[in-house]
Amino acid sequence: INTGGTTHKGAISHKEKDFFGDPSQWRRGGSWYERAWTLCSRSSAPKVQVAIDATPAYHVWYDAPMNMQAFFGNRSPQIRLLWVMREPIEKFWSYFWELKSYGGNWDTVAFPAWVAPKLAAAHACLAKDADSPLWPPSLPPPFTNCAPHLDHGLYYPQLRRWLEFFSPSQLLVISFAGFTSQPTQVVRDVILHAGLPESVAHATAER
Repeated sequence: INTGGTTHKGAISHKEKDFFGDPSQWRRGGSWYERAWTLCSRSSAPKVQVAIDATPAYHVWYDAPMNMQAFFGNRSPQIRLLWVMREPIEKFWSYFWELKSYGGNWDTVAFPAWVAPKLAAAHACLAKDADSPLWPPSLPPPFTNCAPHLDHGLYYPQLRRWLEFFSPSQLLVISFAGFTSQPTQVVRDVILHAGLPESVAHATAER
């Protein structure tokens, strides 16, 4: 769920689809989404599609798990979810520099000025209720949009939301630090989680 990169709205990215989370994408309908997937050339069955959606923002979109379950219906138990979690401060810092890479007015934006209003909003919400989860942004007033962009690292309430719609056995959680330090092991675990044979997992991980 949580990877990197960008998506151009209105088009289907090769990696990030944003379909289940972004309302403007979701309204385009299932046929628009399904045309992104290629047919599996190695399958003996007709019209078998290989589908991998690596959208980092799905964990932030409140309706994403609900939309995903509704879209796949009785096929939902077959879905395998992968969530790569990065240390929240590192993730936030990396996101800032991703925005800076777009150029334009971002060239003049300094990190302290960018983060200050976001921290102020979060502090104001916590002053009203120290137990406020700060997520999702759609919480009723006065807790609406309490932690803009900061909420990308509020994994606990987001994880609980996903587990309302999918079983724990469908979800593999990996730390970004673990992936960078033990990539071979992580690749093997991901392939096994996807349901492929262990021989395939070992062969692929060792490449």
